[in-house]
Amino acid sequence: MASLSGTALPASSEYWPPRSFFFRRPLSSTERNWISAVLILLCGVAVFYLAGALEKVFSNARRSERLFGHPAEAFMRFTGIAHFLLAFYFTASSKSMQRPGAWRNFFALLAVGTVLCAGYAWLDQTVALVASTFFFAYFFLHDIRDQVLFYHINGDAPERAPSPALREAFLWFPFFVIAAVATVVGWVAWGAIPGTEALQERTVERLPETMPWLAWLVPGICTAAMAWRLRKLVQNTEVGGLRNFLCRHRPFHVVVFGTLLILIVGAIFQYRLYSIVILHVAGWYVFTLRQLAQHKGEHALPRRFSAAWLRGTPAGFRVLHVGLAALLLVAGAVWIYAFGSEAHWFPFWVLLEEENFAYWTLLHVTVSFRPR
Repeated sequence: MASLSGTALPASSEYWPPRSFFFRRPLSSTERNWISAVLILLCGVAVFYLAGALEKVFSNARRSERLFGHPAEAFMRFTGIAHFLLAFYFTASSKSMQRPGAWRNFFALLAVGTVLCAGYAWLDQTVALVASTFFFAYFFLHDIRDQVLFYHINGDAPERAPSPALREAFLWFPFFVIAAVATVVGWVAWGAIPGTEALQERTVERLPETMPWLAWLVPGICTAAMAWRLRKLVQNTEVGGLRNFLCRHRPFHVVVFGTLLILIVGAIFQYRLYSIVILHVAGWYVFTLRQLAQHKGEHALPRRFSAAWLRGTPAGFRVLHVGLAALLLVAGAVWIYAFGSEAHWFPFWVLLEEENFAYWTLLHVTVSFRPR
């Protein structure tokens, strides 16, 4: 019989799981790791806001010309680029890339990512709201896929490997919630909800004048389609119904709903979705550190600052990730203060220009879908 956190799972799920199974279980590794990632998000943004306040005191430059012009965005960009570069390094040096056709698949996905970047650039110039929606949905798919991976590698899932129906339910359920929220936002933009005039005015400014009806129609259709598909999935005997699905996989859903709550709060105060990228980067950082710590002592400690030490020990990985982000931050300061953030300093511009971050992200997400 499978078990989770020391609690035996009954053979029949007709009256299972009881409410106590959801609320009284101790925090799982997945939940503890996510809480650590949230603390990194809050502390990092607070530090960058303090740095931004000091920079504003000593600099007369416009906000767009300062290193910490938007502190949350700067924290996302410098840690995110470090994450993307490290992901490429770990991918290129992994044993999986020695398999036949591995590099062919990598470059094929890179080409697909380039096409997506071109499409995103066109959409951003044409219908910015659609471009932003695509970017968020694409990245959220990437993050949910990794959260499912964390959930199972951490040993918190009742089953060793999810069935196809369960794997599909993991992906569909968060998007159903997002589609429902988007439908409400669309109705506000359309003016279908009384008493939301202030929100309506603010939202309509972001919509093209010729297609406001899409803000009501498309999210509604998506929500209905996802609700129908999710109903079919949770009726599957391998999923066991919605109540069983929510309670049995509590750690995964705590992470999903917690992330959505942080996104909503961040969007209200900033009208941006910086937090999902920061949480993703911090989540991978915490997960990797915990995995390295679990295997610490299994092999002889490599020489300090060697490649094996940097990628194979918790201390080395901290130095590698935090050090790379710090180097990028220094490079950003040099580019802005010494060279005026001019585009002809091409290496700086490619890596550090704020508008280029979306393209780095799209390439990273697309390449991550390679077979593992």
